[in-house]
Amino acid sequence: MLDMAAPGGAFLQGKRMNLRSILVWAGVAMALSACGGGDSGDGGTAPAVQQYPAGIYTGKAGPLGAQRDFIGVIDGGLDGKGGSFYFARYASSSRGYDGLYGDLSVNVAMLRASNATYYSTQDGKFASNITVSGTVTGAATAESPNARISGNYSNPTGTAAAASGTTLVPFTLEYRPDLYMHASSLQAMAGSYSGGGAFGGGWSMTVDAAGRLTGNNGGCKLTGSVSTPNPARGVYGIVLSLSGDSCSRPGSTQTGWAVLEYGSTGAKTGIWVFTADSNPQALNTFILRGTADTSTEPPDPGTPQFAEGYWTAARGGFEGVVTPDGYYFLYRRNGGGYDVLSGLLARAAGSNSRMVDDAATFYSSQGTSTTTSLSGTVIGNTFTASFADPASGDAVTEFSLNRSDVYSANPAKLSAVAGRSYQTASFDTPAMTVSVGADGILSGTRDACKIVDASTDGGPVSRIGPYPGISTQNLYQVKLIFTGAACAGSEDGVAIADYDTGAATAKGLWIFTLGTLTSSTQRFARVAKLGFVPATP
Repeated sequence: MLDMAAPGGAFLQGKRMNLRSILVWAGVAMALSACGGGDSGDGGTAPAVQQYPAGIYTGKAGPLGAQRDFIGVIDGGLDGKGGSFYFARYASSSRGYDGLYGDLSVNVAMLRASNATYYSTQDGKFASNITVSGTVTGAATAESPNARISGNYSNPTGTAAAASGTTLVPFTLEYRPDLYMHASSLQAMAGSYSGGGAFGGGWSMTVDAAGRLTGNNGGCKLTGSVSTPNPARGVYGIVLSLSGDSCSRPGSTQTGWAVLEYGSTGAKTGIWVFTADSNPQALNTFILRGTADTSTEPPDPGTPQFAEGYWTAARGGFEGVVTPDGYYFLYRRNGGGYDVLSGLLARAAGSNSRMVDDAATFYSSQGTSTTTSLSGTVIGNTFTASFADPASGDAVTEFSLNRSDVYSANPAKLSAVAGRSYQTASFDTPAMTVSVGADGILSGTRDACKIVDASTDGGPVSRIGPYPGISTQNLYQVKLIFTGAACAGSEDGVAIADYDTGAATAKGLWIFTLGTLTSSTQRFARVAKLGFVPATP
């Protein structure tokens, strides 16, 4: 567990970090210092005065001819002479970074760590009891811009990262004042980050201005927080809680550090995150790295924007409807069925255009449902949004929609849809046929299930009518009740009537419902796009 020091001191106290599970988020290329490496001893002549190693370092690790980029974060501890550390070495494939972590100390200039742990990302194996030795120079005062560490660590035998023909792996690290001496703030950290590699393992996270964090790593859901233990330094504190079956240790908590990267103009470009399982015995490591989302949102309009309407897909495949009271039903084709996002939109505090739903429900085309979160922006006739997509391992999925004229083309009237029958296209499943009576009562079938259109005891029947409170919008309210051995249950939702230009009667009905089977508590979503069926002469 990491403990934070007071501002002005070392960025972390010298208590053991328990680095048994490290998360380093990966994505954008970082300009790592091209340091020499190659010396297999403890770095040459040691200075005779105490050295102070705290900081962020970059360099190279590995034998000559096999050197790889190397990054390190070192906690100076309570006395500045050492504490927890984490080094990451680029692996010999595109899978990301290996990890080397534990506790170190510096006696005058001699750096030493015993019982460190090495994680090999290529084969997922750990090597324990790793020794790190080296010499610290140029750090006679804390946070010296000339600090350098030269040394080696014992070869992680038994893993894919093991070097051949040697027992020691050399490294050199140069102090990076541009990263470590950079001020930290929750405002600077706020934003979205993502990464992934050629072998999968995509991840994403979003941090708000209060330091609250949400995200995922390869389907493992992440929640947590970010803090600034020393606002004058570029190291952030981070806490992650892991949940979901895709996690190696669901229900566990990790703590650690995060470091932002910046481009030549000073703009934020990426992030490193180093976290450890709170259980010091747990071996559970992700090694990734991430890019910052630098896209610029349009300015917030001066007047409130409204999401009500029918929206067609512009990017990402989603389309659907938002009711006057904020309920939404958005769907995309997935194989022979539909994935559906549904919930209640609320305008974010202090914004005229931002819409959020932290308790959205994702209904998959396979019949499962999962809670997720949706955020978006409505400006004029454009709706852009993103959500943690369960169909993609909770990776952030973005989409955009355009407002459709169909919502305002004709007001909802029973006379426009009644006295007609509608059915789904032959390739759509489930197959559905619906007839609308003059009083709005619905009859028909969906596969082998009968739509209840009459009741002998005054009970509810299936019905359609104008959505409550509207006058000019093309929006209907729908109630469907089914009977049948495998499909008894009820559904509630909305419908849009489809018209030819200038027509007064509908050529189709688009019905969107949510329901529950009588025999199950599992909620489901249904999309039925039905076309008019002419009466048989």
